[in-house]
Amino acid sequence: MIDISKILIQTNNPKLVDFSNFLVEQTGDKSFANYKQLNLMLIPRIVPHIWVLDFRGGLSGGVPLHYSGTYIDSHFGRNITGLTVGEHYQGHDYETVVENLYFKVFSDKKIAYAKRRVHFIDDFVDRVNMTESILFPCSHNNQDIDYAIGVSEYFFDVAPLKDKYALF
Repeated sequence: MIDISKILIQTNNPKLVDFSNFLVEQTGDKSFANYKQLNLMLIPRIVPHIWVLDFRGGLSGGVPLHYSGTYIDSHFGRNITGLTVGEHYQGHDYETVVENLYFKVFSDKKIAYAKRRVHFIDDFVDRVNMTESILFPCSHNNQDIDYAIGVSEYFFDVAPLKDKYALF
């Protein structure tokens, strides 16, 4: 069962909070939401901010994006659905955020949260943003993590920020 109080300690971002409340409601008394049974049309204003990692193949061979919303694609300057995380994410903090936080959603079955300043640079973008994201593990059988669903928001007016990471 998802503990919303731990999320509220980390953020008051309306998109992340509304998304978290949606997942709490959809999960009920289970430990994990079943991604294939989520009705994202109940949260239409958040759908463009959603991204889904496909963990059905585990961590080896690259983790593909099963879905990326239009807001996410716009940030990366292209449609990233189907690309592996390593193919699309060129932030300077790949090891910290992707390998040591987001992949733990799969391996440790925990929710990941990050609020950080990141420099994105590749053939499509070159900019610094403040980024806030939350990523939830999903399971079809309430045991094995097969997907993770997250929401991100990018802020282009970057003020000084102390990076913040959490697993819960």
